Amino acid sequence: MEIKEFVVVTDGLVGEVDMSFGWKISTLEGETIVEHVGPAFGQASSFRAKGYGVLSAMSFFRRVMEYKATTMELKGQLFLDNKGVITRIKQQMSYPHDYSFNTLSPDWDVIAQISKILIKSKWVPKFSIYMDIKINTRRMMSYLFLQN
Repeated sequence: MEIKEFVVVTDGLVGEVDMSFGWKISTLEGETIVEHVGPAFGQASSFRAKGYGVLSAMSFFRRVMEYKATTMELKGQLFLDNKGVITRIKQQMSYPHDYSFNTLSPDWDVIAQISKILIKSKWVPKFSIYMDIKINTRRMMSYLFLQN
């Protein structure tokens, strides 16, 4: 079985009435594999915009693996700057099924889809928060995300 290591950097932005997200997937050496930007929908919030970024990146992985019918094991790190999104994804993944208390939570639709993709792909990413990582790593992530 082939093991591929990668870095996923994702972010979201909120305007007055709209939201957007962007993500980039790179090798550990800094080679860009793919990047994407798009709109986020629903009640405008930073949490939801950043959640949409994670959902979009995970959906991309899922579709590629389905298309390639691969048995490749994924090993990677996901960087985002919203601890709340990370906490909610981990909580959702710990539940054996959906309960009313979590389905009524704001932005549950986005978090539930992320966790279902991660569980189905058997990938539990190492989550990192931009603000909590070393300056050098943060510079590297900025470089990866901003380079052409």
